[in-house]
Amino acid sequence: MKIEIFGRSAPHCPFCEAAKSFCERFGKEFTYSDMSKGEWDPAQMAERLGHPVRTVPVVFVDDKFIGGAAELGDLLRK
Repeated sequence: MKIEIFGRSAPHCPFCEAAKSFCERFGKEFTYSDMSKGEWDPAQMAERLGHPVRTVPVVFVDDKFIGGAAELGDLLRK
């Protein structure tokens, strides 16, 4: 399972932290890219998604957009 999390650290994002924590709790490897550190561009992400980025985190599993932290938690609990 390939998990990609796109979030931000400034200002603090509790949902981004929750997404990372879910992966750690369930022993899943993941990559995390931080918008506030210039590691991803919302305009480019909008092209990938086909719509503007309105919230973070943006989570992909096996290259498929699944939603945010809640959806990732639901998937990993199954």
